[in-house]
Amino acid sequence: MVKNNRITIITGNIDSGKTSWCNVRFVSSEASAFKESRVDGFLSPKVLSCGSRIGYDVKRISTGERVPLARVKNVLPGGWKEVYFYGTLSFSGPAFDAVKSWFSAFADSIDTVVMDEIGPLEIGGAGFGKVLESVLKEKNKFKKIYIVIRKALVESVCLKFNIGDYEEIKVGKG
Repeated sequence: MVKNNRITIITGNIDSGKTSWCNVRFVSSEASAFKESRVDGFLSPKVLSCGSRIGYDVKRISTGERVPLARVKNVLPGGWKEVYFYGTLSFSGPAFDAVKSWFSAFADSIDTVVMDEIGPLEIGGAGFGKVLESVLKEKNKFKKIYIVIRKALVESVCLKFNIGDYEEIKVGKG
């Protein structure tokens, strides 16, 4: 059986370096040769304060635009528009709107998509789930799809989104 190389899942444990791996591969100056592959999508970098994680942003790969995605409940900025709450994190509606807008505005030349990260919200039918579904349906447009998924959730995400065949890149230990 020939492996489908259209979908690649980047996986690892929490804090294993999945977003950093994507940043080096798709954004940093070392990735300049790969940028010719017409890549876009989003990363979810951590937001730190005094060395502690207080949340995450979403960052568009092609433009560097950042929008606050999630914050720990006790450090919510003024005007925060919560749409989901999971664990200790409050998720902002404008971040999901921004990602949806980015994906609908992709140029026709985009052939590689990165989605960092798909997790419990999407398994539950929320978050970036609809965006992922639309990307997976674009069989002729997107030749390569990179999806970041926490190691413990790979099977659940694959079942939810009917991902049957993929390559896997493991990041970090374990």
